[in-house]
Amino acid sequence: MGSFLSFGNEKELFKNLINFIKSPSEFFEKNKETEETLDFMTFIIRLSAIIDFLIGLILAKELLIFLIIGLVLTILLARIGAIIGLWIGSAILNFFVKILFKKSDPLAAKRIVAYTSVTSLISAIPISPSFVFFLSIILETIGISKQYKLSLFKSFVISIAPIIIIFLLIIGAIIYLIFSGTAGLQEIFEMFEERIFE
Repeated sequence: MGSFLSFGNEKELFKNLINFIKSPSEFFEKNKETEETLDFMTFIIRLSAIIDFLIGLILAKELLIFLIIGLVLTILLARIGAIIGLWIGSAILNFFVKILFKKSDPLAAKRIVAYTSVTSLISAIPISPSFVFFLSIILETIGISKQYKLSLFKSFVISIAPIIIIFLLIIGAIIYLIFSGTAGLQEIFEMFEERIFE
């Protein structure tokens, strides 16, 4: 149960967080040992939940009981969320680096995903989501550049590659729906209108 909850090394993890915030570029350049990225990501998820809870209290977004339940569940299940997020995120990142530039380093991918997750700490704050998104892209680009020894341009291409593919798949699906006869453009507009004006 102790390993599942993974408490006890918060002081060291907080120190890592401060060092990363001070200079992400320098941190990614120096940080190449096999440190416990899972612990760090678990810590970030829990810290983000605490920030979200406090902002919820200040802004009175929800009933106190729901805020408490959300906080407790997130703290208890943070390890599972970190395992899934780290595994999927690092696999996708390393896949694109391997396909596009013939390099592979699963540990580097895990470090990049874990430390880029610090953007979730500000996503709870009521600011523009696009700011958080662009900050994530910037941090990921720096991480890829330093960890995989690639140029910033190549690193940026890898950072946005999954987004471009998802965008192209959505466009492709829309074009397919329009021209396949299963749903015309008029039907799509009507469906959106019904949802909006319900």
